[in-house]
Amino acid sequence: MKLIIDVVAIVNNDHEIINLLKVVFDLDYNVGVAEMLILASDLSQHIRYLTLHIWSSLNSISYWE
Repeated sequence: MKLIIDVVAIVNNDHEIINLLKVVFDLDYNVGVAEMLILASDLSQHIRYLTLHIWSSLNSISYWE
């Protein structure tokens, strides 16, 4: 938890990127919150992509070695 708070503090106080990037950490993060934070993206597309990526990574692990 301290690492996340430290990253937020560093990124959000960097004057070179302050207008380009902001890190937000919400303890009660869920799909409803994500839909509010990620207004311009299709959340279901992100979920499909992550699911596909996770499954392909899991399938590439050889259990028979």
